[in-house]
Amino acid sequence: MVTLAGGTPIILPTKKEDGYLIDPGALRRALEQNQAKVKLLILCNPSNPTGGVHDASRLRQIAQVLSDFPKVAVLADEIYERLVYDDLQHVCFASIPNMLERTITINGMSKAYAMTGYRLGYLCAPRPIAQACATIQSQITSCASSISQAAGVAALTMVSEEEMQENQRIMQKKRDYVISQLENTIQGITLNVKPNGAFYLLPDVSTFYNGDDTQLCIELLKKQKLALVPGSSFGAPGTVRISYAASMEELELAMNKLRQFSNDYHKEHQAH
Repeated sequence: MVTLAGGTPIILPTKKEDGYLIDPGALRRALEQNQAKVKLLILCNPSNPTGGVHDASRLRQIAQVLSDFPKVAVLADEIYERLVYDDLQHVCFASIPNMLERTITINGMSKAYAMTGYRLGYLCAPRPIAQACATIQSQITSCASSISQAAGVAALTMVSEEEMQENQRIMQKKRDYVISQLENTIQGITLNVKPNGAFYLLPDVSTFYNGDDTQLCIELLKKQKLALVPGSSFGAPGTVRISYAASMEELELAMNKLRQFSNDYHKEHQAH
């Protein structure tokens, strides 16, 4: 997206030892090295593909770094805000002191309300930025369909907080099930980071095919008809992204397929 917009993306590496979260020190070094060029920090919290959640303390540290770089705006993608587990609380980056006037918050109905196909999202930003975005958007898509807008209003006004909390509990149960299967029943896969949000896991699969995660996903699709996403697509080679936004029946089937694939792979390579 940055390239399409005529910009040059600068990738800020994150580490599994730090939960794949932004390290404030690394952020400062990246901004110092590219001070004349950086216009925007893209912050995805909770994160796709890791499920990582930057808590209030980490966000304040990031904001402290940004205070020394006043010309850098922040694009805060917070579409997974309602999917946070283990008693953590999502914190809107714009609510951090001195960040409101430089933050563009992106959100939508797809994740929390399971309305992916309605393609309904929204933006909250300082008025000049919002008006500029509206000018461009009006020439690209005109507007969201009236059906999507009506559905979005219904979601916001008719879905109770109790139902939202129950959906969160169900998603956490699915997360815990997949984690238990990966940790206890499937060999060769290591979950280095327990996700606290969204609906993804990014386990280490480097024991397969000499760490070639793309080959693993291709073979898994061929042999078990199970689709995962290579971690190398996200800059994390040797991992795969697993989504648990599915029914328990589908997740059980998927884990059975993954277990069978792993067993067959290790039997074959032990034989050699």
